[in-house]
Amino acid sequence: MKDHTQAPITVTFQDVEISILFVDNKPYIPLRTIVESLGLNWATQTRKINSNTKRWSPTVVISTTVAKDDKRREVLCLPKEKVFGFLCTISPSKIKRQHRAKLIAFQNECDRVLSEALSGQHRAAPQEDLIMLDRLQQELLLARPKWVQMKRYSAMGLETCEIAKLLDMGRSTVREHRRRMLACGIEFCSSTTVAMTK
Repeated sequence: MKDHTQAPITVTFQDVEISILFVDNKPYIPLRTIVESLGLNWATQTRKINSNTKRWSPTVVISTTVAKDDKRREVLCLPKEKVFGFLCTISPSKIKRQHRAKLIAFQNECDRVLSEALSGQHRAAPQEDLIMLDRLQQELLLARPKWVQMKRYSAMGLETCEIAKLLDMGRSTVREHRRRMLACGIEFCSSTTVAMTK
């Protein structure tokens, strides 16, 4: 359990106020507001996070800013760099229809920011950032075993329809997974990349 050590920041995205708490200058994001804005059960998501603490590095932070009554409360947070990976584990098809657009918007924004960072549209990434991005890509692959299989099948030269049959999913689903992987900087071999866009 940690106490935040400097003034928090609040940002608004898709009408959701997201707090950023700092502990020893490291940013943490309380997840409950995001989870509940997507219509997800907080207890279920808490169990998911706590069942894999090595992956998510959850931290309980004492804060007065998340509640409106200014009382000090313990809030479950993830390090800022883990939130993207966490959002990628939520499938839009598994949540209520009225919340899907918001989840997709969250995921697309994460894709955009990561893609810009990888393509150099922001500042040139120092070595530490490149190491962090590589680690993030590895964490995404660990969280998505089908991505690992798709990457392997693509390296073997299989086409979209063949990968779809092997993974028991539609071709459009394979293309969507591929799009997300590419947005995260996880690339296929060049010959398959052309084939999968057809």
